[in-house]
Amino acid sequence: MLPMSFWRSLGSVGVLLVAQRGLAADNLAFRGNLSWINAFGHLAPEDANRLNSDNTLLRIPHYSFISDIRPNLKLSSSDFQIVARPKIVAEARQVKTAKREAAGGQSAADARTEDTKGKVKSTINEAFVNWTVSDVVTFAYGRQSYQWGAAESANPSNRMFHETAQNRNALYEIVGKDIARVNFTLGKSFSTVVMTEYQQNKDEADFVAEEEFAPTGLVKSEFSWSGGTDYAGLVVGGREKASGWVGEYFSMGVPFFDGLFFYADASHQRGGRSWYPVKSQASPFAEIIEMQQLKRDENKVQTFATAGLKFDFVSGTIIRTEYIHNDAGYSENQLKDFYESLDDSNPAQLAVYESNLERFSANGNEFTGKRYGYVSLHVPDLISVRDLTFYSRAMRSMTDESLNIYASFEYLLKNAGTVLFSGSANSGRKESELRTTVARSFLVGYRHNW
Repeated sequence: MLPMSFWRSLGSVGVLLVAQRGLAADNLAFRGNLSWINAFGHLAPEDANRLNSDNTLLRIPHYSFISDIRPNLKLSSSDFQIVARPKIVAEARQVKTAKREAAGGQSAADARTEDTKGKVKSTINEAFVNWTVSDVVTFAYGRQSYQWGAAESANPSNRMFHETAQNRNALYEIVGKDIARVNFTLGKSFSTVVMTEYQQNKDEADFVAEEEFAPTGLVKSEFSWSGGTDYAGLVVGGREKASGWVGEYFSMGVPFFDGLFFYADASHQRGGRSWYPVKSQASPFAEIIEMQQLKRDENKVQTFATAGLKFDFVSGTIIRTEYIHNDAGYSENQLKDFYESLDDSNPAQLAVYESNLERFSANGNEFTGKRYGYVSLHVPDLISVRDLTFYSRAMRSMTDESLNIYASFEYLLKNAGTVLFSGSANSGRKESELRTTVARSFLVGYRHNW
């Protein structure tokens, strides 16, 4: 992989060239829109989960009011664009601690409600320049999001972005990464993308705990046919001072079934950076469980893949079903070992309590377990009500049978406003893969666009 200094220099040159051409452009135009979302949300913490006992660690807000402003700005000419998508969020939240029970089932302490507290945060989700050098070459530099593939649950071949369906709700928006990207397009059927993440976005949560930033780069080539509805791609990438990966993806129509598509997306790499619970002897009389990067130097190939079917109805309704395979996920015993590591009765175990929690929270896996089933349904104009859109998804662990369900309604008003409602719920055995820290939630809100 080329050093980060090369990509920074290349990006700086590209930005200067774009700025020079933009100032000289006769057809310079500005376009923009603004979305303002106001919403009320409720989260019910999972009382039985040791990750957040009594809600004292994560302090999940029971009630919150959110005001979210999202400008979308674009300055463009015939061969360049400057795009900026900042975000400003003001939130007032109220936290409650759960009831605790003493011996004999009697309440030791009632639920405690704290004073409502507020905070304001601003981020830059995207800010980049895009220069169309020629009919063949396009150059982009700055904070941006770049996705591909047909799968909805996850995009395994894209090891630069770790987006999953489980992250998405009515307020979700992808946070971009600082990327230098060059697109090569040859005709209508073949394209190649070369890109690298050259510096860390400080607004983004860590994917792997206790790891310093290292540049990541990839090359992706894609061939399409049938007018672009069918396509297949190959991805080769790597992270500085770490093993690389190879990925592939495709989507194609199923013969003799109009509207039915079969697709898959996968990546393969030796070893991995994920954290796992490992038992060891702290002393001749005490055993502890500590999170370690077990597979960092392992030569065994780890595969992360999704495969699915999608049916597009003439009415616009879309039904999907997908299967997720994740070699790097935890086994059922490993997940039990992690929760055992939260035992505070062992002084030796207590010494690694905080580090275990931090490493599990950013353990380097998109999904905790190894195998999942996923279905989703998108219905526009639900029950013949124009502009009423319904969306629902469900994910089920094939290891411990835990389940997560999410559903949302959006109703578009004539004055460019949209009424939002969404809710989610988890079920399954205590401390299972999908029954985590939030038992259920709902959100109601209004989004206005100018």
